[in-house]
Amino acid sequence: MHIRRSLRSAAPPVRPLTPPRHRRTRTGGAVLAVAALLVSACSGSSTGSPSSAAEAALAALPKATPAALTSYYGQKLSWRSCGVPGFQCATLRAPLDYDKPDAGDVRLAVARKKATGSGKALGSLLVNPGGPGGSAIGYLQAYAGIGYPAAVRARYDMVAVDPRGVARSEPVECLDGREMDAYTQTDTTPDDAEETDELVAAYQKFAEGCGARSPELLRHVSTPRRPGTWTSCGPRWATRS
Repeated sequence: MHIRRSLRSAAPPVRPLTPPRHRRTRTGGAVLAVAALLVSACSGSSTGSPSSAAEAALAALPKATPAALTSYYGQKLSWRSCGVPGFQCATLRAPLDYDKPDAGDVRLAVARKKATGSGKALGSLLVNPGGPGGSAIGYLQAYAGIGYPAAVRARYDMVAVDPRGVARSEPVECLDGREMDAYTQTDTTPDDAEETDELVAAYQKFAEGCGARSPELLRHVSTPRRPGTWTSCGPRWATRS
C-alpha cells in the first residue's frame, strides 16, 4: 500500500545532521571518484578481465529473483517528460519492507537521459551523489546527465533514483518551514557547554520530528534497505520506452 503523508509537498526532505560544509566536501569527493571510475571504465580495454570489485558486486546478486519480489523486478515503467529538456521520468514501486514484501509499497521517483550517440547503447548507468539526503535525480539533471564525459553519455542511458525518503521519493519530513529555519541557524561548532546543549537539543527535536511525522516510513529508511532498490533498477526496464 502506497504510503502517503498529509504534510505540505513543498516541505524540504530530510537534511543530514552534519554541517553543510562537510557534506559538500564529501559529495565533491564522490563526484570526482565516480567520474574517474567512469573514465577508466570507458577507456579500458574491452578484452580485459573484470575488476575484483566488479566480480564481488556480481557475486552478491541473487541467482534468481525471489518469488515474492517478481512483480517488483518485472515491472515496466511508463516514461514521461520531466519538464527538463532531454530527461524522462517515471515511478518505480519497491517493497516497503523487503523481508515482508506484502506489507506495502513505497514509490520511488526515477529519471533518465537516453544515450546521445547514434549507435546502440551499451546499457544503463545508475548514478547517485551520495548523501545522506542527496537527490539522485537532481544530480542527474544538474550534473551527471550533462557533465559526465561525452563518451560515457553517448553510449549509456543515464539513470537516477531518488532514495526512499528523499526528495521526490516520499520524503521523510521532520520540521515545518519555521522550525527548519530555526534549526539551520543552530551553531554546529559549539564553544561552550551552553552551546553544546543547544546543539544537542536541536538534533533531538529534529529526530523527534522525523519520528512524529513519518513514523511508518522512517523505520524502513536506512542503508541496508537501499541495495534491493538498486538491484531492481536493471537494464530490463531502464532502457525501455
